[in-house]
Amino acid sequence: MSSLQIKVYKKNLDHTYCLGASNLLELFRSDKLNFLQKIIISSKADNGFGISEILHNCKKYNIEVVHNDFLVRKLSLKENTYVVGVVRKFFTQLESYASHIVLVNPSNMGNLGGVMRTQLAFGCRNLAIIKPAADHFDPKVINASKGAIFHLNIQHFDSLQEYYEKFLESRRFFTFYLHDSTDIRFVDFGTNNLSEKEVFQLSNSYVFGNESSGLSQLDANLGCRVKIPQFDDIDSLNLHVSVGIALWEVLRRSKNISQT
Repeated sequence: MSSLQIKVYKKNLDHTYCLGASNLLELFRSDKLNFLQKIIISSKADNGFGISEILHNCKKYNIEVVHNDFLVRKLSLKENTYVVGVVRKFFTQLESYASHIVLVNPSNMGNLGGVMRTQLAFGCRNLAIIKPAADHFDPKVINASKGAIFHLNIQHFDSLQEYYEKFLESRRFFTFYLHDSTDIRFVDFGTNNLSEKEVFQLSNSYVFGNESSGLSQLDANLGCRVKIPQFDDIDSLNLHVSVGIALWEVLRRSKNISQT
């Protein structure tokens, strides 16, 4: 524990920081708990939301607790953050049989965290990130994900082609692209008549481009091109909004949802 360098987050550190009680509680509820190295807590924390539960869990799992106002202020993104978790970085593999969200060169940390939160809300637990991309271990991403990052399988690839070749024989690819694409309402995702729990066990890949440039035509042609219809007043939707619409449309086709 003492060898950890507790300083403002940089990408080259072997650990990151989980800020705030609600995000830490998600970490305690996940299978990533063994990566939690220590808790740093402010004297302002008192017994506010989740603090008692966090301290109880630290005692239960023998996790070091350090009381240090200065460090909490130094590491926090917001003034009202009173507890920080020091988390060793963890690396996971995608489930080959399940559905994947694929983000090509996501650059905005808030959007990246928002996608994580959104896909977990719909039950899609696998995320492929195509580099170059924002650092998904940055505390800003973890905070934007509201702790969803701890419940996902996340894997990086050097190119979309690398990802495509790895999964070519076993998956269906749907690329979200505005031009010369099929309206999402008329796309067969293969989820009709499946149960709600089966929808994201299909080997489908839902591919989204960069926030500003989208997918290239070459990348879009790797799969069935899908568009989310919109008015012309704006040029595109926010990335995590697009992912949310797409996953809801996929899930809506399931027999459990469509009958309600």
